[in-house]
Parts: sequence; C-alpha cells; structure tokens
Amino acid sequence: MVSHLDKAYNIGKAFNIHPYFHELTLDIIYRIAMGQKGTKQFENPNIDLVKAIFANFGLGPFSKGAHIFPALSQMLRVIMMTLAFIKKNPFRQMVEKLYIAVEERKKERVR
Repeated sequence: MVSHLDKAYNIGKAFNIHPYFHELTLDIIYRIAMGQKGTKQFENPNIDLVKAIFANFGLGPFSKGAHIFPALSQMLRVIMMTLAFIKKNPFRQMVEKLYIAVEERKKERVR
C-alpha cells in the first residue's frame, strides 16, 4: 500500500486515501481468509463484487424488518439468505467463491 501511496503523492496533487484503504482491506481479507498468494491491490477482480455487496447491505425489506422486529430476525435472515441464493445476487457470487477457496485450501492442507 505504501508504494501505491508514494506514487499518488509523487504526482503532487491532493488525492482521496479511501480507495487505498479499501484495496488494502480487501487484499488482507483475501490473503487471510481466501488463501490469496501475494498482493493484488488495484488488480483484484473481486473489488466490484465486494462493493456491490456493501452498497446494498442492510437496505432490503428483510434487513429493515429484522431491525424493527428483533424477535423475527433469525427467521428473516433465513428468508433473506434463501432469496439471495435463488436470484443472481452479489452476495451469492461471493459465497460461491468462498466455498471454492475453502475447498482449495482443504486440498492444499491435505497435500
């Protein structure tokens, strides 16, 4: 991340630091949880998928209902997860990638 910040700094203009931390956070998560080898900051093909997930996080009717009626939150969570897996949803895509990564890590550990 420091090398990316140095490049932005050397241009001599003000810049938004948020995308740099966004990339660093995703890079760390992918290295630890998904077994990514090396850094892929500003080259990660999943950044748009992750942004799409967080852009809509907590905005659906089931999320709002869970906040209004906490006793129903577990049931609403199951409904929300089921709907996410039925339709083409960014969350579904990320979970599928996570399952693939976990299976690869299991095979790697066995080897």
